[in-house]
Parts: sequence; structure tokens; C-alpha cells
Amino acid sequence: AMEEVFHKLQLLQRRIDEHELHTETHSQSLTRQQENALYQIGAKMAQISTQQRQTTDMLAEASSRLESTLHYDGAGQPNMPGKMVVRVQAAHGLLHLERNRAPSPYFVLSLAEQVHVSAVAPETRNPLWDKEVVVDVPNTPSRLVVSVLDRTVAGTDKVVVLGRADIGLNVPPQEDVEDWHDLSTDDFGLVKQHAGSIRVRRRFVPLSEWA
Repeated sequence: AMEEVFHKLQLLQRRIDEHELHTETHSQSLTRQQENALYQIGAKMAQISTQQRQTTDMLAEASSRLESTLHYDGAGQPNMPGKMVVRVQAAHGLLHLERNRAPSPYFVLSLAEQVHVSAVAPETRNPLWDKEVVVDVPNTPSRLVVSVLDRTVAGTDKVVVLGRADIGLNVPPQEDVEDWHDLSTDDFGLVKQHAGSIRVRRRFVPLSEWA
């Protein structure tokens, strides 16, 4: 009888041990689930933080661009003193006024009373100048005028106007703006026609930032 009681006690102890082991395993499983949940929450918060930082950067960039537009008046004229760095790179498809000879073009760049003249590109309708000049931006409304002329063989004092482009000054500060601009003959007493195009890069530098 004592052996039977002892055997029952052993069985009962084994069941208690198994129950405690099951409880411990279940507890460990819950702990791992909690850790995974916390990890996922942390990763999500990090993602949200990154998105907030990106949004802040985008808003800062948009604000900067908005401030840039405030540097110009209604006519697109910079409303602060500064310099305009202008690089006249090339022209394409210039007028061919003489059958037996291609033009020998050069350009004259003017802004207010400032004038710059390039070298002559011999006998070509597609000259490459790549000339950079710096002009002072005046306080009064003005436009950059680039005239392309042909120095004829007949003499150094004789020139033929091939076309002209009027170019605005409304470029964001410290940004290079590069475009092709149409040349026109309408201001020279000729029949208005497309006279090729000219490639010009502009950059406005406020005087406070000019080195």
C-alpha cells in the first residue's frame, strides 16, 4: 500500500513538473512575441521619423525657392544689387546671306550701357564662342541683348546684322540657367524671320555674395 501511495505521489509530482515546464515555455513564447512587437514598433517609429525629416527638408527647400522668387519685381528684374555672369556658348543655323560664303559671325552683348564683343568665328553658320562676361545688374528695368553680326570680307568696318535675342534677367540667385534663345531680324528693317538660335547661360549673384 505504501508503494502504491509513493507511486501516486511520483506521478503527481511529474504532472506538476510538466505543468510548470509548459507554463515556463508559454511564458517564454509570450516574451518573444512581446520583443518582436516592440521591435516592430521601434522600426515603425524610425520610419516615421525618417519621413518627418524628409518632409521637413522638402518644406525647407520649397521655402528657399519661394524666397528666391521674392528677389524679383513684377517685371522679372532682380530687386537687389548684383552681378550677372553670362556665358554665350554657341549659335546654330545662322542666316546665310551670301551664296558663295558662309558668315563669319561674332556677337555683341549689351546690358544698359555695358557692352561686350566676342571674337570672330570664321565662315560658319554654327559658331562656338564659349565666352563668359560679367555685367552689373542695373536698378532700372533692363534686358540682356545679344546681337549676332557678320564681319564681311570687304572690310573690317563693314558689318551685317544676322539676328538679335532679348533675354530676361529673371533667374534664381546662384543657379545656372542655360537655354537656347531664338534670334530674330524684326528690329533691323528686314522681313521678320527666324534667324537661328543662340545658347546662353546666366547666373545672378547678389552683391552681398560676390567674392
